[in-house]
Amino acid sequence: MAKAKKTKTTEEQEEKEEQEIAEKSVEESVEKHEEKKTNAGKAVKKEAKPEKKAKSEKEAEEKKEAEEEEKEFKLYTIPLREAFNVPKSRRASKAIKVIKEFLKRHTKSDVKLTGPLNEAVWDRGIKKPPRRIRVKVTEKEGIKIAKLAE
Repeated sequence: MAKAKKTKTTEEQEEKEEQEIAEKSVEESVEKHEEKKTNAGKAVKKEAKPEKKAKSEKEAEEKKEAEEEEKEFKLYTIPLREAFNVPKSRRASKAIKVIKEFLKRHTKSDVKLTGPLNEAVWDRGIKKPPRRIRVKVTEKEGIKIAKLAE
């Protein structure tokens, strides 16, 4: 019987050892899996950061260029009295023509009008355009653009 007890204890010890080994291997595999996840995330983050930096640097450069272009502008106050020498039903369209002529004369080149500027002229309808309008002219890529001055 002593032998039987020893075998039982040895069997129990072997089973415990096997369980411990299994638990360790499970723990190790879980740890490895977690490390892979964190490493994969780090690798992705490292790759993403340079792209973000590149994008942010490009955006920063574009903003600087836009600010520099915005610094180089001229303000004009354009009188629109000529627009009131035509019939009421043609005043707003005449005001747009007057603005274009004025800017062409003062900038010595054709100028594009922005949407908000056009809307400001047409805001009160075709019969009642503003008497004068303030315009900000900037140059972007060789094209002069007229914006409504705020």
